[in-house]
Amino acid sequence: MNSTCEYFAHLAFIFRSFFCIFISVQPRSNVANIKEKKSISPELAARLQRMEGAHANGLENLPFFGLAVLAGNWAGIDNKTLNIVSGSYLLWRIAYNYVYFNQSSRRTAGLRSLIWLTSMFFPFYLFFKAASLAGQRSLV
Repeated sequence: MNSTCEYFAHLAFIFRSFFCIFISVQPRSNVANIKEKKSISPELAARLQRMEGAHANGLENLPFFGLAVLAGNWAGIDNKTLNIVSGSYLLWRIAYNYVYFNQSSRRTAGLRSLIWLTSMFFPFYLFFKAASLAGQRSLV
């Protein structure tokens, strides 16, 4: 029970801090202006900016992944393959976000880029497999 009380106390602190620090009138400027806030440590400010970068990257990659899955489904890639490849992509994206959130050196930034490159293999695989299946159908 004690940990439950601590959890809710921590959650209340986060909500109070959020509403005292961030401006809801122009929410997209909050992360850009985070370094000006004296109540936030530079480490936390940098991490929040990295989190926003990871979020933007995810939004940029989502249409490519979604279209790859749709192309694979349209071409008739079997469900097992679609599920394995899609799940693998999502696992690599989780790893990418984890490294992105916690990176603090050039070495980990390089690792982040390598993880991103590896994650992009999966949508490309679906596109090439879908194109191959569609080409086989058109030849028959």
